[in-house]
Amino acid sequence: MFGVIQKKEHFNEVFLNYFKENKVEIAHAITKLFPFLESLRDRSFITDKIYADSYEACGNSIPVEKVVYNVLSHLEKLPDPSFLWALFNRVNLKEYPALREIYKSLETELQDRYSPQRRKQEEQKLATMQPSYEQGTNLHTHENWAKSCFVKQENLREPETPQNQVDEVIVISSESSECSDEDK
Repeated sequence: MFGVIQKKEHFNEVFLNYFKENKVEIAHAITKLFPFLESLRDRSFITDKIYADSYEACGNSIPVEKVVYNVLSHLEKLPDPSFLWALFNRVNLKEYPALREIYKSLETELQDRYSPQRRKQEEQKLATMQPSYEQGTNLHTHENWAKSCFVKQENLREPETPQNQVDEVIVISSESSECSDEDK
């Protein structure tokens, strides 16, 4: 259970970091206040006062992007990042096409971090890029360096067995009979 909580906290941290890093882009993607503000107010992520102040600011010729940025700054202070689901809801993604690109970028980032298949591919990629010490090329640690030197020295020694000695051959027949207690 503790691992699940840690993963959820890490997941939320990734979400929030992405949100913070892309807050200006998100503000520019939202070109009008409706339905953005309404969806946040309906879900109680902003108060009626913030809602009214935002519309008033737009009425006083403050650019929509600045008003949205201020609302996003308020959301950033919330203890629960679930406001991101309201931000990237189906209606907002349909209404603000530029927001879709930001959302796709977030999805890609999350897949890169949390997809087991992606993680496994990365591990396999790293494993194939890093040759083993038996090949004498991985000298990252003192121990591996020492082992590779030993392997090279072993290869330089004269063989101890006569060259005309025949290796033992083991023949395995495909026509084997069942073993019984008597054969043992």
